[in-house]
Amino acid sequence: MSTYSPVRRRAWAAVIILALAVAGLVAFIVMDRAGRAQVTGETLKSSFEEVAEFAVEDYSYSSIGTYDGEKMHVLGVDVPWTEKSFIVTYRGEVKAGIKDMEAVEFDLDEDKQTVTVTAPKVEVLSSTIDQSSVEQYDQSINPFNQVQVRDVSEFMKGREDDGQKEAVKAGLLDRAEKRAEDLLVSQVKATLGAAGAGDYEVTVDWK
Repeated sequence: MSTYSPVRRRAWAAVIILALAVAGLVAFIVMDRAGRAQVTGETLKSSFEEVAEFAVEDYSYSSIGTYDGEKMHVLGVDVPWTEKSFIVTYRGEVKAGIKDMEAVEFDLDEDKQTVTVTAPKVEVLSSTIDQSSVEQYDQSINPFNQVQVRDVSEFMKGREDDGQKEAVKAGLLDRAEKRAEDLLVSQVKATLGAAGAGDYEVTVDWK
């Protein structure tokens, strides 16, 4: 049995915005014959070229798991009072965002003064358990059926999946989509503004 409780939700927005801002400053700007800056869909795409994976939101949690093992068997018969059990506490983190920024497309319409960003749906990028946080309590003491290291290892398998399910249930993907949309729109507008390209309406379509 496991119970989850979120202990920290932290967006990586500050780090990402900094990376995108630097990328935007070095984006290639096409100049027309009059020496004015022109922005294209490829120009906008290039402002994200340093970002391969767009991790925008995370969900941190602490959990308690209880393990109740089987009894010893002798000639196919359970031996009384030979159960083994323990309680484990641990912390984990689940990150979400856009996995492949290369798949993001930018459609710029100069006549309508609009930019449409088409991006893959946000998804869980990673689910990890901090191994240094794993602590074991209330271990059963039975000389005939002792708790082994492999028992704890086997029990911990799949805990990342449990954490991922809990994070999604708690709305991680919804928050990540909103955060990613805000950052995409902000970066596109910043790139357009730096090129003096005027006031464009920027929208994001999720594939």
